Amino acid sequence: MSSKPETKNEPVAAPPGRQDDALGPNSAIGKKLRALYDDVMSEEVPDRFMDLLGRLEDAEKSSGSQQPEDADGTSQDKED
Repeated sequence: MSSKPETKNEPVAAPPGRQDDALGPNSAIGKKLRALYDDVMSEEVPDRFMDLLGRLEDAEKSSGSQQPEDADGTSQDKED
């Protein structure tokens, strides 16, 4: 784990002795890509994907192919 706290959308400084290049995270392209990514990440998952995920989960449960899980949601895989 990193000791640095995670920050979001903060400009990244160029390394010492190197100027920020034209395609870096602080460039116009980098800023537009970051804005687009943030917009996409804030969108809701379409209903059809949620339906598909639900059907997949139901199919896994009915086939018994899923490993038993602990209370914390981790698999009880017992390979020694």
